[in-house]
Amino acid sequence: TAAREGARTAALPGSTPEEVSSRVSEFLTPLGVTGYTATYTSDDETSIETVEITVPYGEVTLLGDWFGCTDWDLGARCSMRKEQVD
Repeated sequence: TAAREGARTAALPGSTPEEVSSRVSEFLTPLGVTGYTATYTSDDETSIETVEITVPYGEVTLLGDWFGCTDWDLGARCSMRKEQVD
């Protein structure tokens, strides 16, 4: 959902990468999620804005390393077309 919120912000006319990053942080920080990576890409040719979030599994699991290895990442990606008025 954080990727979707970031992509929604990125799709707004005149949005900046800083606003996208801020929106992702506003969504994840209250949930106590730390150690995440947010990547924002914009394709000017297709007007597609993409936000991808990755979080180390060990940062978000409630079970710790109870079931073994936790050194892998969870991720989400969302893309939306940039809103514009012609």
